[in-house]
Amino acid sequence: MGKQTKPTKKTKPTNGVAVAKNGASDLVRTEWMRRVEAEYTSAAVTQHVTLWLIQIGASPDLIHGGMRIADDEIVHAELSHEAYVEAGGAQALQLVRERLGLRRTESDPLEYDVTRVALNTFCLGETVAVPLFTEYLLAFEVTSVLLLAAVVGAVVLGRKRNEGDGRATAAQSRRLEEGAHAR
Repeated sequence: MGKQTKPTKKTKPTNGVAVAKNGASDLVRTEWMRRVEAEYTSAAVTQHVTLWLIQIGASPDLIHGGMRIADDEIVHAELSHEAYVEAGGAQALQLVRERLGLRRTESDPLEYDVTRVALNTFCLGETVAVPLFTEYLLAFEVTSVLLLAAVVGAVVLGRKRNEGDGRATAAQSRRLEEGAHAR
């Protein structure tokens, strides 16, 4: 990670929560350490799925994407660790190694496991939305405008049809009235 600093001296607890001189509480440090662990776990799981993608002969684009995501998760872990140290944390990272790998369902093809893990594990915000709004922003915007135009068009056509039906009904009503009076 980065440089290790000595923990700051604690002052008197506030509302039962120990607070360091820099203002960070034990709860803040615990949360930052939890974030570091979560980012490492995410990187390991992503790397494992990327290995599976290589094993099934997936597109190089998918493999590169998996490696990019794993690298991003390590960067996030580093940033979270820096925040943890700045908050006065000094405890070494302790990972639960059993969470760092994925289990195969041996009775199913590897492709099933890749699909299962991708759907159950990955944050769609990072894997789908971020590239959609960064790499494909123009296409996304054009599609949004086209869909908006389609909705407006459907509303306009629907209103015209209803207005026409209303006039026809009024005209038919007048004819019926005239016919009834003529008898």
